[in-house]
Amino acid sequence: MSNRGSLGKKIFIGLMSVAMLTLILILAISTWRLFRLRDTLNRSLEASKNTTIRMSSLATKQQALENLRASADASADLCDEVFKQFKRSVETLAETAEQLYGDEEAYSYVSIARPDASNAGELTVQLLYSEKVDENDPAIQKEVGLLGNMQGTLLSVHKGYEPIVADCVATKSGIMMMADLISEAKFDENGNYLPYEADTRPWYKGVMETGETYFTPLSRDAHTEKVGIMCGAPVRKDNEIVAVAEAGMYLDELEDAVIKAAENQMEGTVICIVDRNGELVVSTAESGVFAIDFNNIYDLRTSENTEIALFIMQSLFGQKIVRDLKIDDEEYYAVSAPLQVVGWTYIILVPEKQVLSSTDNLASQLRDLNEEANQAAIANIRRMLTINMIAAVFVIVFTFVVARIVSNKLVTNIKGLTAKVKSIEGDNLDFKWENDTNDEIQTLAETFEAMTKRMQNYIDEVKTITAEKERIGAELNVATKIQADMLPSIFPAFPDRKDIDLYASMDPAKEVGGDFYDFFLVDDNHLALVMADVSGKGVPAALFMVIAKTLIKNHLQSEETVDMTLTLSNNQLAENNEEMLFVTAWISIVDLRTGEVHFADAGHETALVLHRDGTVDEIKPKKKRVPLAAMEGISYIEDTFNLGEGDTLFLYTDGVPEATDVNEELYGMDRLKSILKKNAVSSPEEILKSVRLDVDEFVGEAPQFDDLTMLAYRRK
Repeated sequence: MSNRGSLGKKIFIGLMSVAMLTLILILAISTWRLFRLRDTLNRSLEASKNTTIRMSSLATKQQALENLRASADASADLCDEVFKQFKRSVETLAETAEQLYGDEEAYSYVSIARPDASNAGELTVQLLYSEKVDENDPAIQKEVGLLGNMQGTLLSVHKGYEPIVADCVATKSGIMMMADLISEAKFDENGNYLPYEADTRPWYKGVMETGETYFTPLSRDAHTEKVGIMCGAPVRKDNEIVAVAEAGMYLDELEDAVIKAAENQMEGTVICIVDRNGELVVSTAESGVFAIDFNNIYDLRTSENTEIALFIMQSLFGQKIVRDLKIDDEEYYAVSAPLQVVGWTYIILVPEKQVLSSTDNLASQLRDLNEEANQAAIANIRRMLTINMIAAVFVIVFTFVVARIVSNKLVTNIKGLTAKVKSIEGDNLDFKWENDTNDEIQTLAETFEAMTKRMQNYIDEVKTITAEKERIGAELNVATKIQADMLPSIFPAFPDRKDIDLYASMDPAKEVGGDFYDFFLVDDNHLALVMADVSGKGVPAALFMVIAKTLIKNHLQSEETVDMTLTLSNNQLAENNEEMLFVTAWISIVDLRTGEVHFADAGHETALVLHRDGTVDEIKPKKKRVPLAAMEGISYIEDTFNLGEGDTLFLYTDGVPEATDVNEELYGMDRLKSILKKNAVSSPEEILKSVRLDVDEFVGEAPQFDDLTMLAYRRK
């Protein structure tokens, strides 16, 4: 290398040409920077626009939500006042009746007239009987005479609160004293008195069941078939309910208040009231989920839209909720306020597009301003490019003359090297320099030739490694999909069965896991529940899981008992188990009619029963057995227990109590029971989500080292 020539003389000869080329390069860089400056300006304007729009959207949304909260609270207070007066009127009737029953001897006999059709349209008090009552019974006549003393109270209550369309007192003995304007509706087509069976009416049943003042959901009037709400209050004698005071009102006043409130809201706003049963009472919606159809009133908490169902459920717990909802393919801001008197909720829904319409106008104006600035920048760049092009023409002419002189002395070999380098593309990395220039160009070419050979070897290695990784990744993706498809994951699992409320989930620690659950109907009256955990992780555990799940399900569907199912499955799994895998399992058959549960345990985690009162019981077998596939010839034992109505059976794998935080502390059974108690009245789906959220919060940044699998079944 030392005897080779130097490029110093060649560079000196071409110095002038390099100077010209440098000038061209400067012009090119100048032009490039001008365009970069334009792009930077555009990005700055765009960022400014986006920030302005975002801040405007946030401020607009915040102000809108504050207005909605205030509007919902104020409207809910007005509605509460309506119900307070309504409730106060009914309880006044009940108090008056209790005074009569409490001191019967102090009151004289006062007769009550039977309905008279000629009094149609006049407010009168009428006496009605149940079909089961003997009107001539002296005890009945005495009670009628006693109640006759409160005819004035009935009339006063009716006149004192305008929304009331009828008020009455119905006794346990079958007497009905009613004040209304429709005397003519008390007769059949032949002119005979119609009996009145108060004990079949929802207000009467509600008071008898709760023992306190009771508001009905939407109900039809017994005489007019109009829809309204009724309120009943107990009348006691010696601590025993002897009668029920009641008043009814149509929804006109509530509807007027809701419609009037809607007039002050944005276009498209929906205002509605939902009762304690999750059913719409009043709504301004003309179509969609929140429109009222009196022929198809249903509980919104059971809506297929889980966001709506959860929103209604939380609102009826007495909470003030503010949330974004997607309703009928449109985004809404939703606000609720509780109606304290009746336990209902007042809801306002505002379309997001209406709230953000002012922000859209601002965005349009900013886009116009940005376009003007961009056009101005382009005009300046064009002027600068014109100047640069004129200068470049002079430089090019001069450089061309110089380049012609020095090209044969300097550039020829460089062009040859450049051409060979340009020919290297894609998989073509062959490079060989054959010219003997005896200078630094040859040194560079030889170095490049060695580099391309090393690069070719490296690319071959990378291709091999990449192909193997892609193959393994593809197989794991397929395995994950197959495993997920094997577990039932569509909920509700039995949409036609209203007596089954069930939810399950499985989150593997790796691409595929060893945990599995299963549930299916053995017949119309028996439900099978399975929870299991295969030792180990990854593909081997997943394959063993598939076999175990299939065996257990086949035996249960063949109407084998739970103990025989585990015994047979154990013997089959233990055959040729060279990998020494095993399965802990808890299986059961639930009698959907009685709540009796037959179960067998193969070394699995203890099942838990969550009662409606918040208590949690551990369901332990009489005798613990080893996991499946651990040993042949094991006989498993069947145990039983009963699920009460509203009780929830909670099954899980060890990944839940053994979840570990960064301090290596276990989640544990105490935390698990605690979160279950807090969700005693929650649905199975909400129970599982609450447990998973609690585990995630406990674990924090620690990695998940075991599968998390859970199943909850509530007996309805």
